[in-house]
Amino acid sequence: MNISQKIHTPMVVALVLGLGVLVVTSLMAISDIETDVYQAEEDKLLDYYAEKYQTKLDLAISNVIDLSQNEAIISSLIENDRRATINRLSAVIQSYKVHTKFQNIKIHVHDRDIRSFVRIWNLDKYGDDLKAFRHTIVSVKQTKKPVVAVEIGRVGLVLRGISPTLIKANTLAVLNSCKT
Repeated sequence: MNISQKIHTPMVVALVLGLGVLVVTSLMAISDIETDVYQAEEDKLLDYYAEKYQTKLDLAISNVIDLSQNEAIISSLIENDRRATINRLSAVIQSYKVHTKFQNIKIHVHDRDIRSFVRIWNLDKYGDDLKAFRHTIVSVKQTKKPVVAVEIGRVGLVLRGISPTLIKANTLAVLNSCKT
């Protein structure tokens, strides 16, 4: 080997090794950065969805509380007048459809015995006893406090806002606003 080869060979080997180490460390750093970026995006999306979910919960409970204090609905419950309840709830549903993005709101009114009074989406189905499978309604009757819950129903998971309508002593009707 001549002097030129003795000098250049180790330099080329060192340069190649140095570039190899640089490429490996760069790839590892890029992988770490990529993981951090994905984790940050996941955290942002989870926060976003948690905030949207909480907004839906708040909206469900506030809407059902408002409905439970509606004088026309209270009056129709006192008088056991299904037609008046249906008319008032139909107007509420129409207002939601016109003025909000909520197009699939279902309102279910129960009487003080936890029997179906009006299902606004199925007017022919009423009078059935709900105590055996709608435990949130039983809880609302006992506590006389509104709740919002996600329950499994016949159509799958449903967000329900449930509020008592306190009419007179010992009289309780329950309004259930389902958003699917």
